[in-house]
Amino acid sequence: MYNPNSHSIKWPKLHRSTYGLDNKWHQSKTWDHLRKRQHLDFIQRQLKRENQEQIGSCMKKISEECKSMLKNKMKEVIQYNSSLKQPTSNDRYKNYKCFQCKQLGHIVKYCPIDYKVENMDTKKDAKRRMEGIKTTKPTVMITYPETIHFSTTCMIKDTELTSWDEIWYVSNQIDRHVCYKLDAFCNIKEGFSVTKLENQKKFLFTYGMGEVLIEEGGKGLIVPGVFYAPEVTLNILSLELLEKQGFEVGYDGNRCTLSLMFKDKKVQNFDEDRMRKMQTISS
Repeated sequence: MYNPNSHSIKWPKLHRSTYGLDNKWHQSKTWDHLRKRQHLDFIQRQLKRENQEQIGSCMKKISEECKSMLKNKMKEVIQYNSSLKQPTSNDRYKNYKCFQCKQLGHIVKYCPIDYKVENMDTKKDAKRRMEGIKTTKPTVMITYPETIHFSTTCMIKDTELTSWDEIWYVSNQIDRHVCYKLDAFCNIKEGFSVTKLENQKKFLFTYGMGEVLIEEGGKGLIVPGVFYAPEVTLNILSLELLEKQGFEVGYDGNRCTLSLMFKDKKVQNFDEDRMRKMQTISS
């Protein structure tokens, strides 16, 4: 017969961890923070409900007379705003200056002078002329090539946005237009010439003269009388020669813009007596 007292009950020993500490069982995190959050949300909802009830009670207290007064006031405000003069497009841009025609009172979008058609015709004409130029790679080597640099006055605006060899400058230290890039010419005629530069102790060799297209300010201008000089370091237009050819130069800091002197067909008033008075004063 089995005797329960014959064997002692042996309880399993606690296993020790690797680091010699007794195994411990930890409970999950407490729910105190959740209770606090729920309590806070409840308080916020209660405050919101009280504020809404308070606003509603205030609205109920407004009399019908006060409501009609507020409606009439709103109608007066709307009527006054509608009676104000709304700014038109001309009034809005009356202090603006159009960068194409250089006139005040409008912007390029509303410019009365349509440059797009003129520019397209000019560019197509220049492209047609460039296609007629046949060039061959030179095989004759120059014995003593010289590099010639002229000082410049300013850079033509917007030409610096292109590649380096398409930048154009204006100078008052030179009496002719020079260009070192043959591809820039719309039309060119062969003509060899030599000019002695006393200040640089060098010779300026030119191989021809033609026309170049300069894209500036969204406009395409063809400048004639440009010499092809491969030894020149910069593409330069002579300020003195530009004025003789009918171009106007407008300065903006270290940049300038080109425009035709007689681009509009209108009657020009010429006072010869005033010129004669100036001659008398200067003589």
